[in-house]
Amino acid sequence: MNNRLKVGFLFLFLISLVVLSSPTALADLKHLNIQSDQVLYFQPTKDPIMYTVWAMDTNSPSGPGLSEDAFYSSFVSPPLAQEFMFQTITVTIYHESVPSGRGTFSLNVNLIALTANGLPYTPVPPALKILNSGCTIDSVSINFATKLLKNERLSVQITISSSLGDKLKMHWGDSTHPSQVSYDGTASYIPEFPQTSLCLLLMATTLLAIVVYRKSHNSEQKKGTTVTKYYFSGSTI
Repeated sequence: MNNRLKVGFLFLFLISLVVLSSPTALADLKHLNIQSDQVLYFQPTKDPIMYTVWAMDTNSPSGPGLSEDAFYSSFVSPPLAQEFMFQTITVTIYHESVPSGRGTFSLNVNLIALTANGLPYTPVPPALKILNSGCTIDSVSINFATKLLKNERLSVQITISSSLGDKLKMHWGDSTHPSQVSYDGTASYIPEFPQTSLCLLLMATTLLAIVVYRKSHNSEQKKGTTVTKYYFSGSTI
């Protein structure tokens, strides 16, 4: 087998490792590195797949957190490693102190399920809570028997608004403001493989293949280069 063929096989092998590192592949490999917990924390990073919304996972946030107007905020979980059923789900939100005399503030929570193909559907009815003046943390519980399927993702959409159109900031992503979703039962999730890591791994794979190829190519050139000396009548030609 020549060196170019060896390099080709090495490159294909490394690419296979990258592909097998994807969430879908992990799901087929008996859910390697599953994260199981009863709480999903809102993270200060965007979801690597649905990058237009914030991520939530089982890791306790340590900061730095975020504070943004919660007129409309959306968070999404990693894909489920297996079917999951729950009866009660509670969404806990840290927010700015509710001002008095500026209309009625309400917290609206809508739970959306996303199929493996990314199609949304609503498994439970939304919940609405009127916020009391001066409060900085509120919880909304939804009691509704719900079943999510393997590879589906849970999305939480949060709106805080007032009757006068005033905005209120929501806090999440650090230990002092661990806005979260909790539920009865334990769900298992497949950790996401960040797209940035995937790109870096592909670049490293390509670079490694180039280095191996150059070394093998230089080795071939050295083997093919010979110095021939001819001796005639005691002199070197």
